[in-house]
Formats: sequence, structure tokens, C-alpha cells
Amino acid sequence: DENEQVGTVIATVRAIHTEVLTYSIVPGCASGGSDPGVFSVDETGQIRLMERLDRETTSSYTLFVRAEASTLSPSLVDYMEVNIQVR
Repeated sequence: DENEQVGTVIATVRAIHTEVLTYSIVPGCASGGSDPGVFSVDETGQIRLMERLDRETTSSYTLFVRAEASTLSPSLVDYMEVNIQVR
């Protein structure tokens, strides 16, 4: 929703594995907005709004989130596509 406040959790992603996972947004792979800093993802997979949204400017975003089990050698990595529609 374009009226959401900065810092609001707008989605949560989860990868399931027995190891501890870390999450990150893949730089350079976001589409829809020109600023990659519109969203952030924390270590629990919560995606937060980092800037106010304007539906008239950008009505949708696509992010690619990386989940990594870095305690394994080699580390286990997977990616997920997250589509965000602005209302």
C-alpha cells in the first residue's frame, strides 16, 4: 500500500533448511524502481519498506532474495523472486 510507513514489514520470505540461513536482496536484480534501496531484508527474511511508495510512479517491484546457509562448506545458496504490487 502506498500509504505504508517507512520501516513497515510488507512481506516475509522463508527458505527451509536445518542450517541457519541469512537473507539478502541481490544487488542489480531489482526491477520496477530505479532505486535499489526501496526495500531491505533482514536475517529473519522480513522485507521492510525503506522509502515511501508512489503507485503513480511505480506500481510494481520485483526483487530477488538470496538465502544462504553459510555454515556449510561449500555454502548452500538459493534465490527467490518476490513480486510486490503497490495499491
